[in-house]
Amino acid sequence: MFARLYSLAGGADMFVTRSRFGVGQFDFTAKPREFYNIYLGLIFLSIAIGFFAFLVFLGFGAIVSSFDSPTSSPVVATIGAVVPMFISFAIYLFFYVFVQVNIRNLVFNNTVVSNTYLESTLQLGEMYRLYLMNTIAMVCSMGLLTPWAMVRLARYRAEHTSLKSTQKLEKIDSRNSRDGSAVGEEVGEMFDVGVGI
Repeated sequence: MFARLYSLAGGADMFVTRSRFGVGQFDFTAKPREFYNIYLGLIFLSIAIGFFAFLVFLGFGAIVSSFDSPTSSPVVATIGAVVPMFISFAIYLFFYVFVQVNIRNLVFNNTVVSNTYLESTLQLGEMYRLYLMNTIAMVCSMGLLTPWAMVRLARYRAEHTSLKSTQKLEKIDSRNSRDGSAVGEEVGEMFDVGVGI
């Protein structure tokens, strides 16, 4: 597990530091222990929520077993099987969102290029509610609302991502345009290679 976390931190570092904006190269300031802290928090959170879920399931099992026989009432048997499944899914989704939010905030908040900083302010509660509502909408529509859910998620992430800079972004990029060569563009036109972003 610790090797996977270390590779996750190294992968984020490699992805960020090999990126450029103009002549500015990105730098990644997070340490591997910050990734470990996220997963340690997840372990403690899962123990606490697991204990709470165990108590809920125990109480729910006592309620269901208080009926004469669960097989005599199909409704009780169905509820006894379905409710724990939905609770388990909601708990799993919460753990997934916890990791996603914390890793994204960690990576974005520790990315720097030429005195320009990225900032991510995703909130766990808002993101969990968004994932839960999107999942319910996609299941109820048999997948037809998947594009809508993806747009909602992308919009939320974009609204909570910002750029803080002490200089104009044109300065970072314009230094590159003076030093650049037109050879790459001309060779691309010669072979009729179109690259668009």
